[in-house]
Amino acid sequence: MDKEILLDALNDLDPELVEEGAAPRRRPGRRALILAAALAAAVCIMGATGVLERALLMTGVDIVRTPHRAWVSFRFAEAPYTVEGERVYFTADGQHTDITAQIDENIPYIYETEHEGRPTWLMVGGAPGALGWAEVWAGREAVEVAFQAGGGSGVLNLDAQRLRERIWRELLGDVSWLSAGLDAIQGELEALLPEP
Repeated sequence: MDKEILLDALNDLDPELVEEGAAPRRRPGRRALILAAALAAAVCIMGATGVLERALLMTGVDIVRTPHRAWVSFRFAEAPYTVEGERVYFTADGQHTDITAQIDENIPYIYETEHEGRPTWLMVGGAPGALGWAEVWAGREAVEVAFQAGGGSGVLNLDAQRLRERIWRELLGDVSWLSAGLDAIQGELEALLPEP
């Protein structure tokens, strides 16, 4: 290699970058590695002992719960229906059923199935242009309802006492199709929960 070309190339280098590249790289310290391992173990233990519980629903709603908090994400949720022309089709669980004549503001279409070993109900209701959906499932000690309706979304956690008192009627307000749907499966839900 020509000496002049090499000298020109060296003159074009940024001295700060050369120093930065020549500096010895810092490895993560032992304490940092121990802390990372401890945190990973804590998360695993929380999951194994039931302190940290995660549910991924049929509709794609993601729920992470600890004894005192819950995080819910509808980010990847998919409605269990499609609208084709003026028709509404129930499309979850491999179905493609025309439910147009079966739903309105007060009456939902209810589909019963099982998801990850849990009894699950999917509901679609509302008027054209204002449709909503809900996924209802029974856990060990409570019934959960994830829903999107009226431009909003939410999750209800109903233990046996709240379910029997039908407290959800107050919480749902104007979402009458969902209240009617919960009324329709009330007996089945009560049978799945322990006595209050």
